[in-house]
Amino acid sequence: MSRTAKILIIAGATILIAAVLYFLFPSSDGNNKSNKPEWKKELKDQIANSEGTYILYNLMKDYENVVSLKTIEDPLDKNLRVYKTGYPTVYFLIDKELSLSQDAVDTIYNFVSNGGHAFISSAKLNRNFYDYFFEKYPLKTYRDTVFPLNFYHPDLKLPQSYPLKVFDKEKAKRYPWKYYKVEESYYKSDVVEIGTTTLWDRPIFIKFPVGEGWFYLHSVPEAFYNGSMFDSVGVVYSESALSNLPKGHSLWHEHNKKYDPSKDFNKKRNKNEVNRRTENTLQYVLTNRSLRWAYLLILASVFLYVLFAAKRKQRIIPTIEPNNNESLSFVNTVSQLYLKQGRHDKFIKHYQRSFLNFIKDKYFIPYSKKLDEEYIKLVSLKSEISEEKIIDILKGFKEAQTNNEFSTDRLIELHKKVEEFYKNCK
Repeated sequence: MSRTAKILIIAGATILIAAVLYFLFPSSDGNNKSNKPEWKKELKDQIANSEGTYILYNLMKDYENVVSLKTIEDPLDKNLRVYKTGYPTVYFLIDKELSLSQDAVDTIYNFVSNGGHAFISSAKLNRNFYDYFFEKYPLKTYRDTVFPLNFYHPDLKLPQSYPLKVFDKEKAKRYPWKYYKVEESYYKSDVVEIGTTTLWDRPIFIKFPVGEGWFYLHSVPEAFYNGSMFDSVGVVYSESALSNLPKGHSLWHEHNKKYDPSKDFNKKRNKNEVNRRTENTLQYVLTNRSLRWAYLLILASVFLYVLFAAKRKQRIIPTIEPNNNESLSFVNTVSQLYLKQGRHDKFIKHYQRSFLNFIKDKYFIPYSKKLDEEYIKLVSLKSEISEEKIIDILKGFKEAQTNNEFSTDRLIELHKKVEEFYKNCK
């Protein structure tokens, strides 16, 4: 099979796999967009989206009824307690949806029984919390694009109800608003209705005593989100709602910045649930259009690389050792032989050749039979040895070759001059 045929087969298989995965795992991007807020505002170092409570938390730091504001984290049984400092302790839990463990519910109940005040605003709480106070699940749903909020007490009542809305693509959408059915409460004779939706005159903000403290339940947490804090009427509503709480030390539950079921530490989850979340990672990638195509592109690239580029295209090039100048070794060997025999006339020829070869190899200056003035100047320039010393060495070589009575002492003197040249040349 030719190379072109292989490429065509691989490309066709990749397209086929991508098409199958596209229809098996359709993109859910379009469905998710409608559930996400369209705008964001950056406050200091944190992004405060329309569903967070970051702004309210920071406004409370300067609220006159807040003596101190402390953030507490899970588990509640270790961090939630009544302070005995002359001021009551107020616990805040605000979130869209909460699933509290039985230990967390018991801790909150005991906190209020011992004199604490608990302000809990949530559109959905699990049944084990409401079982303490209601015969049946008390939250009822009303769907509409607007949910006007106000108060019963004339001192708190707003001149105009706060028209709370939830937006999707800058348009108010039909939303499942919650209100309380007070007649289901065990404490219905003690329940105080504080806030209402003027649409149906249904209570959305109630309080009732338990032991030495009070519970404050608010069914519309959206009224305290960042989106409401950018509305002047929304700020007035939040301030009026919180004015029902006593002045004291406030404990802000860190869990309630924004609801995330995967980070709900008050909800008991077993190991199987955690494993299922891990196993669904690939499914999440495949259900997201952008991630799915990126994943397929990576797989196809790796496959094509392994098929065509991973094999060696050229044989290993062997290491070639550099050539050795054997002629210099031969000259040195022969010259040492003549030196031992006392044949200075023959030795000096090889010694001179060795010296000239050194200059040739080091400075790339070829020599001729006539070592003229130009040659001497060039050697002196590159070696930075004076011309006089170079001339003295060359004259010594010439005299040794022409004078048969050239003594050993004079040979040693010449040798010292040559060695001095080797040591000082650049």
